[in-house]
Formats: sequence, C-alpha cells, structure tokens
Amino acid sequence: METYQIVAPSRRRAGNMPKILSLLPDALICVDETEADDYAVCGDRLLLHPPMTGLPRIRNWIHDNVGCGSSVGDGQ
Repeated sequence: METYQIVAPSRRRAGNMPKILSLLPDALICVDETEADDYAVCGDRLLLHPPMTGLPRIRNWIHDNVGCGSSVGDGQ
C-alpha cells in the first residue's frame, strides 16, 4: 500500500494552524521561509519554501521537493 504526505500551503494564516493541525495532525504546513517565526506553533510539521508568490509556483515547489501530487488548503 502506498502512503502519501499531506502538504498544506499557507500564507499569512498562522492563526488557523491549531485547527488545521488538529484536523490533519500528520500534514506538513508549507510556508514562505520569511514567515517561519509566525508559524512556530507547527513545530516539526513546518516545511519552508524560498520566497515566491503564486500558488501554482508554490505547488510546483512542493511537488519538486516533497513529491506529492496534490495539496490541501489551509482553511480559507
């Protein structure tokens, strides 16, 4: 059986993380490295991408670096 890593890209929504992490406790939360301090609540679930804009670019970065085929939103 294959396993998949769930990755939730997020931007400027650190306040949503307690709920997102309770719903998806094994998910990685992917944010711009400049927001790392704001998302410290994610602990080892935090995945930092280099500064970039646009969800398609971020999803491509996730695909290239994690290998996942899809991602989930962060609650907005």
